[in-house]
Amino acid sequence: MTETTTITATANDIYTLYGYHLFYSTARTTYNGTHSSTTHRIGQDLYSLSNYSYVYRPTFQFDLSSLSGATISVATLKVTGAEDYDDTSFTHYLYGYTQSSLTKDSDGFTAYGSTSFASKASSGYSTTTDGMQYSLNSSGVAYVEDKCGGNCIFMMRSSRDVGGNTPSGKEYQSVYSSEYATSAARPHLYLEYESSSSTWVPKIIMMFAPLKDDLLTWIRTWKPTPLWSLHAAPNGKGIY
Repeated sequence: MTETTTITATANDIYTLYGYHLFYSTARTTYNGTHSSTTHRIGQDLYSLSNYSYVYRPTFQFDLSSLSGATISVATLKVTGAEDYDDTSFTHYLYGYTQSSLTKDSDGFTAYGSTSFASKASSGYSTTTDGMQYSLNSSGVAYVEDKCGGNCIFMMRSSRDVGGNTPSGKEYQSVYSSEYATSAARPHLYLEYESSSSTWVPKIIMMFAPLKDDLLTWIRTWKPTPLWSLHAAPNGKGIY
């Protein structure tokens, strides 16, 4: 039987990992810090005062320990917009996180998978609660299913980051994190699944009774279609 659940992102001290440098190629590969605790920042920025390029890659972590052994059929990440600085249009791409846990270093900053699980154009930005939804493809669903029983972590990247396009201005948007005061605006992972205990295994119970004349008469005159057959035991001392 298919069940549904909505899981709120886990609070932690790593939300958006970012890199910055005068040289864009270095900013894309070198960790420099984390941005905010109440919002996630997605995209890139050119800081005009220093001419430094910034690359923002948010992470979303969900506790799936209660779903050990579950079979996932549908997975959708839902987030709520906070700030829009989309001077240049781009696309959000969602990836799996390739490390077992979040880390504040260059390894963590570049721990995104090679396959995108979902995408959304920046024009789809919305401040409606759960108004930005990312329906995971089959690769994403398989990734979530593999993480059932533990933590599931996603990383999001801008298409201009993926394509290696140097920012020319503000090219980012923000969504609320799991530490935002309004719980309804925090990131959610909606799942449709079958739990490991959902499968019903029928069992046959053998029942024996003394073979009496009145019982035999009842058996011979019983009209409803039986759910199972009654047979005389080989030793003639009962039925089963």
